Amino acid sequence: MLEIRRDFGTGMITAFIRIEGKPFGLIANNPNTSRRDRCAGGGQGARFMQLAPPLTFRLFRYVDTPGFMVGPEAEKTAIVRHVARMF
Repeated sequence: MLEIRRDFGTGMITAFIRIEGKPFGLIANNPNTSRRDRCAGGGQGARFMQLAPPLTFRLFRYVDTPGFMVGPEAEKTAIVRHVARMF
């Protein structure tokens, strides 16, 4: 396992892994982190998803997405803009 950007967006784990010798990209998250970490993690996950297809990696996603509220607090952190790129 080779984790990418371990100290940035700690609510999201992005890594290159091998399962039975085959390469995969791994995206996993922890929704119990702070709002700032979820915002950074959303951007990190989206960038990793853009990286994987040109490299012909299959993505293994283990993501618990309980949802997010849109409003003044979400607008301050731009969480919708960052997370929407993953969809």
